Amino acid sequence: MSEKTEQMSANVQKLLEKEKANKQMLSFLTHTLNNSLGTAPEILRQTIYLLNREYEKEIAHYKAIKNILSLLTTFSIIENLIQTVKQYTTEPEIFQLSWQQDNQGEGSIDLVIAFALRQTLGRIFFQSSRKLKTFLPENTEFSQYLKQLQHAFMEEIIVLELNSQNYDKILTWIKQHFDIFVFDFEAASKKIHFGINSTRFIFLFSTLSEVIFNALKYSDGQNKIQLVWGSKEDEYYFTCTNSFNPKLRYKEQGSQKGLEFIGKLITMLKESRLTYREENHKFMVKITFSKVNFEETT
Repeated sequence: MSEKTEQMSANVQKLLEKEKANKQMLSFLTHTLNNSLGTAPEILRQTIYLLNREYEKEIAHYKAIKNILSLLTTFSIIENLIQTVKQYTTEPEIFQLSWQQDNQGEGSIDLVIAFALRQTLGRIFFQSSRKLKTFLPENTEFSQYLKQLQHAFMEEIIVLELNSQNYDKILTWIKQHFDIFVFDFEAASKKIHFGINSTRFIFLFSTLSEVIFNALKYSDGQNKIQLVWGSKEDEYYFTCTNSFNPKLRYKEQGSQKGLEFIGKLITMLKESRLTYREENHKFMVKITFSKVNFEETT
């Protein structure tokens, strides 16, 4: 019996050592990729700003800007993925310490959601534009609508230096140009602060942007997507609800794969979890954060 126990213990130890080695390799890869990526997203953003002044000059010019913007979206996603994996491979104690210390700055829940919406819409407008047809009224002249939407997005949103003073411009723009969301962010979130592009910001941006993108990707367009940030007692919560076509449910490529990883990420925080449910052809994802993670207990 003792030999069997020793063997099991040895096997567990080998698995732990293998996991540690894998995390070290991932840490090295993400560090190297992050250094290689450098300031590419910001350089592309500035290039778009300069080229956009001559947007209507010629068709080739127009196509070039769209291609650059598609690259910007790709680089932004890669950068986000790298940062997320870096956090995931960090030792739990180190991550928790970094999280708790990141409690000051201009970052806020509203600002993170604005960044998440900008990246998500960029992916839809320039890389998955066919999905837009799902949300348009019948008989809409799609090519002209898409061109106008992309132009407005480039001119007003992509070049916007998002900060704590102007994040609401994203929500206003969406309501005017692509009104497919219902927003409900209560004032309680104003109490949460952190640095921009720091531990909390990166973590929240990664999780929320993936959830919002999934909602857009799998929505049937019959109802607006509902985004809610609220609080009760000792927890905060974020919910994202979209309607879906039951005939396509689970047949679409990649269905729920992103949520599985996000669920694992959420467990890195104390007493936090991701859940989801289906009801009346609506799919709701809920992320619950204990207020302990934001230094609140009431």
